[in-house]
Amino acid sequence: MEAHFRICFLFVVFGFLGVNAQVCDISALSIDPMLLIDGVTPVGPYSAYTLIFFTCTSTYMSNLPEFNMCQGSDTWMTSPEDYTCSAPCSADEWSSFTATVTSGQYITTDNAYEHNTVISLSCAEGSIEGSDIITCQDGSWIPSRQSIRCNLCGTTGLSLAPMLLIDDVIPAPSYPIFDLISVSCQTTYMSKFGNFNMCLESGWITPLQDYECLAPCDPGTWSSVDASVIIGQYFASNNVYEHNTILEFSCSAGSLEGPAITACQNGAWSPATDSVQCKQPCDSRSLLSRQELTITVMLLTLPVCTHLIHFHQLLV
Repeated sequence: MEAHFRICFLFVVFGFLGVNAQVCDISALSIDPMLLIDGVTPVGPYSAYTLIFFTCTSTYMSNLPEFNMCQGSDTWMTSPEDYTCSAPCSADEWSSFTATVTSGQYITTDNAYEHNTVISLSCAEGSIEGSDIITCQDGSWIPSRQSIRCNLCGTTGLSLAPMLLIDDVIPAPSYPIFDLISVSCQTTYMSKFGNFNMCLESGWITPLQDYECLAPCDPGTWSSVDASVIIGQYFASNNVYEHNTILEFSCSAGSLEGPAITACQNGAWSPATDSVQCKQPCDSRSLLSRQELTITVMLLTLPVCTHLIHFHQLLV
């Protein structure tokens, strides 16, 4: 009886071990919550030597090959614990850019890019500031969205005033966002707006194409006229008056003809100064005295008087 019991016990034990040797249990394993085995949430146990598919939920990507196999006694070709499901990256962050997939996949139904997808970026307006190549890494973009933007503060293609200077030099192709610049004009030209501007994410505070460089005015033919600067500036080295300079004319001798005040307006005087001159008084030495004038008139009228006297005598 005792021998029979021992035989039964060994049969049960070896039978149990034989069954366990043909399966792989996963209940005690720490598995990625997004992992699927044969398309469903893992339950197990799984039969030995049967091809099994390891994938990830929805748009997640597995880091290992899909195929796996239980080799019995809870042994796998690749341990289920080694599988990682990497998250996709949202496409919403790049809605203001033109995004082109270089490698990987865009998932239309989820408006997301698969893990490891590489995309190149471009701007509909302006130029890229930061990297133009980004990679989806487990739900995050590398580099981050915060480090990339469309810079609308470029100068390429803009119709700028030929004499315009930025930071005292010819304008560069673009300027960093939040950069404070000085705007001026070459030599004697004057800027229409203030001397400072700033690049914002939306573009320049004052559009660069709105700036004008207003031309100075050449002196007129005022050799006999005294010209005094009321407002503005005269550049002696260039012999010109700055835009918006106001002049007042006067005469040290004689009287002024033409406008008494004029202003330089972008290269031209307003009112025009062509007629400005000092009219000199007559020379006193050329004037006849009252006595000389009386005698002259009498001499001119003398023949007329002689004829009148002769006519009177005939009547008598």
